[in-house]
Formats: sequence, C-alpha cells, structure tokens
Amino acid sequence: MPTAVGASTPVRSAVLHDGVPREIITRLKFGGEKHLARTAAWLISTRLGDWRDDVDLLVPMPISARRRRERGFNQSLEIARWLSRDWKVPVARLLGRKHRPPQTGLGRKDRLRNVAGCYYPRKRPGGEGSTVCLVDDVVTTGSSIEAASEALGEVDMERVRAVTVTYRGFSGVSMI
Repeated sequence: MPTAVGASTPVRSAVLHDGVPREIITRLKFGGEKHLARTAAWLISTRLGDWRDDVDLLVPMPISARRRRERGFNQSLEIARWLSRDWKVPVARLLGRKHRPPQTGLGRKDRLRNVAGCYYPRKRPGGEGSTVCLVDDVVTTGSSIEAASEALGEVDMERVRAVTVTYRGFSGVSMI
C-alpha cells in the first residue's frame, strides 16, 4: 500500500491517485457527487482492512465552515461514515479547522505553513489514550495529517494513524 513519506503519523492509502481512483476523488470533492464516498470507503476497507484492528474511533479530517458551505458537505466525513459501517468503529468529529487557502498547487514548505495551527480540538472524547484513525480522501505530503495529529494530541489521543483513499505523492510542482 502506498504510504506518505516523512510523516511521523503512520499513513496508509488504498491506491495511487491516478486513473479511476483519481476521478472518484475529483468528482466527490469538486463535483459534488457525494454518493462516491461509498466507493471511496470500499476502496479503503478492502485494501486496508487490517488497519481497523485496535482502532477505537474514526476521525474525519475536518474542512472549514466556509469550505463546507461551498461544497455542501465534507468528503472525509462522508467517507468515514461509510467506513464506519464496514469497520464497525464509530465516527467522532473531534477536530475543527480554521479557514485557509486550499493546499492545491502549494509546495511542501508552503503546505506546512498553510496548515500550521489550523486544526483544533472540538471536544474531548470519552476514554483517554484511545487509538484513532484519521480518514481523508488524498494524501500528498502528509502535512495536513500531521497538523491534525498534533491537535488530537491535545485531547490525549496519543495513538493516531491515518487512512486515505489515494496517495498523490509529491512532485514539487502542482498538486493537481
């Protein structure tokens, strides 16, 4: 399985961000085709099912209120809801996100700066030290996942891993 390079939070992706999987993510995220979240979750579940062991909570990567108004939904939350059914693990919206410009088109350093301090804990879950699994659509450099993991550390979520549908990799140029 593809894995983000250089991230301290373990991240596994179901498939590479190419071909049909890329089309699924693009249509889900930017085309408003919310029904594709089910297919995205299926890809994670069938390819990364062994990662459900010991996971207490699925935590979708949050989007800002502004971005949610623009899109009408959070694609990561929709994926997490379907994954929850397959993995029999509850979804907890533990994180919020301040609005920042999109990561698309930013280089590694700018991506890190862009997400620094943008995630924050929304609430404290029951049971300290739980293992949580962040759920996202695509990982490129892992900067968003790292920033979200740091915010989860503030609510005693010490064991954090992440799954994404696709792994984009980082070419140093445009992300999309």
